[in-house]
Amino acid sequence: MPLTNLTNIPVIMRANGWNKAALLLETWFNRAAYTKASGGPTATEFTTAFKFDDLGWLITQPEGKAAYEKIFSEALWRSNDSTKGDALAKLVKVLNAEKILVPGIKDKPFGNKNLTALDYERGKTYTNASSFKTGVTTTLTHCVAALGSFVIKFVLNGKVSHTPNFIYSNRYTVKPESIDLYLWDSFDFEDDAVFGLVPKPQPLGCWDETTNSVGKLPSSNSVCVFNSTFRDWRTTNKKGGDFYIYSDVMKATFTSGSHLEEFYIYS
Repeated sequence: MPLTNLTNIPVIMRANGWNKAALLLETWFNRAAYTKASGGPTATEFTTAFKFDDLGWLITQPEGKAAYEKIFSEALWRSNDSTKGDALAKLVKVLNAEKILVPGIKDKPFGNKNLTALDYERGKTYTNASSFKTGVTTTLTHCVAALGSFVIKFVLNGKVSHTPNFIYSNRYTVKPESIDLYLWDSFDFEDDAVFGLVPKPQPLGCWDETTNSVGKLPSSNSVCVFNSTFRDWRTTNKKGGDFYIYSDVMKATFTSGSHLEEFYIYS
């Protein structure tokens, strides 16, 4: 038979071994009706954020592995490119806020605070992020079904020294040592805008209860769903609440020579 009820999708997910995706969707169905605020999480939303899992599972998935490896292959902790996240400007802001960047310091440690993802998000003290974005051609996998597009954020740990030269007296040398990584994302059914203007319907698979299967294209027994399908369900049933997802924090210590390369920042 075709998909008789939207709430049966987690059953199909579990039949395919997509238990994490099923848990997240069941959580959404069971929450009070709520639409994610466009301005980001409020204090209340921090207290109700969903602990998804440790980051280990995500980076074993192809999508998570790609986002994770991009952090290292592009050394995103020292990026000053706004298209890749201006990590240097963010680091200066954080270190200045902590009053670390003062004249004369030598190998002053920073970071290594053993904070949770919620702590980093509350303070907005992460250094940069690497994301995975879904599109119409994206293969529907367990990871995509669970998270769709997602973001892995990280915080740089290391030492910093005041190293003025004849031009810049406010120059500091950073010695990177490790990063603390975590997942922070939202579970919602909002469509992405095209060029910031018109929302683009996002297909979320064609589901078949007869075979417990899902595909990108419809079959005789499948029913295709979109973000709007879930929003309509929420309106009808007065249930279905968007929520934020976070993970444990995982430390990655640098061992590669290129990752340990020093760089300059300016206060």
